[in-house]
Amino acid sequence: MTATILTARSDAFALSFLKDALKGMRQARERSAARAMLLGLDDRMLTDIGVTRHDVLNGRF
Repeated sequence: MTATILTARSDAFALSFLKDALKGMRQARERSAARAMLLGLDDRMLTDIGVTRHDVLNGRF
């Protein structure tokens, strides 16, 4: 009975790890798309929203 519980935890952990990895990849793609959009704006527009081009290039927005 104990072995079944430990096995179930192992499978749940593996699925949880995979789910977290996919979530991280999705967030990285979203950040990349946002960065590309912001880099399309001129410096004045970036200043209007409170960030600099340097912030966008380094991911601090």
